[in-house]
Amino acid sequence: MVRLNAYRTKDGNVFTSYGNAYDHANEEYGAALAKLARELVQIDKYVDMLKALQDHLESFKELIALKDDIELKAEEEDND
Repeated sequence: MVRLNAYRTKDGNVFTSYGNAYDHANEEYGAALAKLARELVQIDKYVDMLKALQDHLESFKELIALKDDIELKAEEEDND
């Protein structure tokens, strides 16, 4: 019998090393953050910014989930 250690990221990818899993999760977070930032930086009117923020609430939820995925969670927490 062989014990296997692996790390699964939010998007379902499995990595054999923590470093690779961390790098991948961090890259996914950075890409999502950059995408949202590019959209928001194009806005030059206050009212348009308010609307854009409202329209992107789901994007902020996704950013939070991606940021949380960067942190290693204990196996017991994953089964909840």
